[in-house]
Amino acid sequence: MQFKITQSKRTALLISSFYCFFGVIWIVLSDDLLMREQEINTNQFINMEMLADIIFVICSAILIFLLIYSANKTHTKNLQSQFEAQQKILEKSEKLYRAMVENTEDIVSLIDKDGNVMYVNSALEKLTGFTLDEVIGKPANTVMWPDQIETSNAVVKKLLNNPGVVYQRTNKFLDKRTGGYIWVQGSVVNLLQDESVGAIVSNYRDVSAKKLIEQKNIFNHSNLKALINNTNDLMWSVDTNFKLITCNKAFKNVILFLSGKGIERGDNVLETGFSAEKLNNFKIYYERAFAGQAFTVVEHDQHPQESWSEVSFYPIYNETVVVGTACFVKNITESKLSEIKLNRFNQQLIDIKNKLELNEFKLKQAQAIAHVGSWEVDFATEITLWSEETCRIYGISPKENKQSYEVWKSFIHPDDLQNALKIIKESTDTLHPPHFYYRIKRKDGSIRHIYSQTQFNFDAAGEVSGLHGVTHDVTEQKLAEQEILEKNNQLRDLSNHLQKIREEERAFIAREIHDELGQQLTALRLDIDWIRRKQNNTDSAVVLKLQEMLDFNDNLIVKVRKISSDLRPPIIDDLGLIAALEWICEDFEKKADIPCNFISDIKERKFEENFSITTYRILQESLTNILRHAQAKSVTVSVTENEKDWFLEVCDNGKGVSAERIKNGKTLGVLGMKERAALLGGELIITGAENKGTTVKLILPLTKSKHTKN
Repeated sequence: MQFKITQSKRTALLISSFYCFFGVIWIVLSDDLLMREQEINTNQFINMEMLADIIFVICSAILIFLLIYSANKTHTKNLQSQFEAQQKILEKSEKLYRAMVENTEDIVSLIDKDGNVMYVNSALEKLTGFTLDEVIGKPANTVMWPDQIETSNAVVKKLLNNPGVVYQRTNKFLDKRTGGYIWVQGSVVNLLQDESVGAIVSNYRDVSAKKLIEQKNIFNHSNLKALINNTNDLMWSVDTNFKLITCNKAFKNVILFLSGKGIERGDNVLETGFSAEKLNNFKIYYERAFAGQAFTVVEHDQHPQESWSEVSFYPIYNETVVVGTACFVKNITESKLSEIKLNRFNQQLIDIKNKLELNEFKLKQAQAIAHVGSWEVDFATEITLWSEETCRIYGISPKENKQSYEVWKSFIHPDDLQNALKIIKESTDTLHPPHFYYRIKRKDGSIRHIYSQTQFNFDAAGEVSGLHGVTHDVTEQKLAEQEILEKNNQLRDLSNHLQKIREEERAFIAREIHDELGQQLTALRLDIDWIRRKQNNTDSAVVLKLQEMLDFNDNLIVKVRKISSDLRPPIIDDLGLIAALEWICEDFEKKADIPCNFISDIKERKFEENFSITTYRILQESLTNILRHAQAKSVTVSVTENEKDWFLEVCDNGKGVSAERIKNGKTLGVLGMKERAALLGGELIITGAENKGTTVKLILPLTKSKHTKN
């Protein structure tokens, strides 16, 4: 600052000095010439005039000096203010840039031409655990995963040969904290020739999460591809020229089975081995999908065996233009057959439900005419206040609503009086509010059934001072209950009859399947085997196809036997009930891979058919429930008897079931088992505890004349 002010003074002094010097010279020379010209000898006058001019010049020079100095000083201050403002802007920009670099989550570094780190921000330590002292001045590959070092060295060479070119890089940095690595992605540029930088600049961002998502997507894609190719459902896609775009393995196998030749991408899907009618239907479906419709149809085939398929079509778009359709076929034969059976069963349930609703409607009508009265008794005065409805129930006038305790006792039926008084006394002693049924006898001699609910009244000292409660006239309800019991017995007889018919139908269907369909399949197998042995064609495809037909026929025979056995286990008729129970335990152990121990010391004998079927079905349902819900490691089934009863006990060591769940459980399986037991006059008891297993115990009355035959 002092230098700039001194410079301004010098400049002003120099200009004013020049002005003064040349002014004086001009005055002297001009006066000398004037004197010579006029030849006047007035030296004193001239000297005075010259002195005045010289003083004027000197004063003018001083004024010029002051003006120039002031202007230069003002200009210098302006320049200084601008310089200081620019310095502040530069300092602020530098602080802002440094704050951005130091606080960013990206790793920013400067590397010299030898590959050593000149600068790196704190993000490196946050992401990798390397401190700045461990990195600065060291080779940049110090923080790199070993398999990236060679590639990074090659990139550095390219950078040195191509200054100013930005390279996008994906790299792996060591993670000192975990011993693993993190994925980073960013850019590297050679700015060694830039005097303001003089380094190779890199900027990397942590993309480990992104890489993990990419790896998961790759895995999911591979997994999805494996799932698609290992499903039995058919999947394929077709372009608008009916050319195959892609398909899964199941679709190829079906085409190969029907046409005898495979299908590849670009083949016409309307030239496969399906029937002409089927191909025409599918052509219509394809054209609907090409028109932009997404829909699902159900195809019903009768040959080679009855089956149902659910076929879905979804248009494939390229922007807004349909370029093809994706197709999906799912075999729904089993669900369709189950649906048919379920519909039949539902119709039976609807019939039963309608009858129950009719009975319920009658019961509601009976309840609609029921009335409830209230009353209150004061122990001190022994006066009872009755409501109008209570008076109506007891058959007295509402005006007689004040009655004594003795009058109330006089209404109670003699056969119920002692029990009612006993209940009231016990509740008074224990302070448990009583509720009980009793009968009253009106003055006209009519009998009414009453249900009473009461609560105690307490005084300020906490002592019992009286009772209050409600009186229900349940006469009609009692009559309705008797009617419902009769109806329930009728429904139980009906259920027993339906159960018996269902078992007979199962037995008939099982015999038909086993005898008719089984024999035909066996004959078909013999014919196929005969053809295979007699034909002389050495074509491996033909031999393979015949072998596949034999295998398919064998599997079908096994399924037919299983269906027949599920409908009606023949072992009951062939070997007896005990053998059947032991067989189903062995079958459960084989299929579920859960040890099932069967214990019985009962000698085999002929049981009545309904008794055998009920026992077998309850054990079958119990084992099914264990497989579905229990998560058991072992099962024990025991069969015992005494002179009166037959006992079947099924115990598992699974997750168990709480008493509350047993009480509130209303599953059809459990209700069905209980109903089967009740139809034979027996009982089904389910006990258990959480994580301690479950026990199902069947108790049936054992009357030799009824359930067994010697």
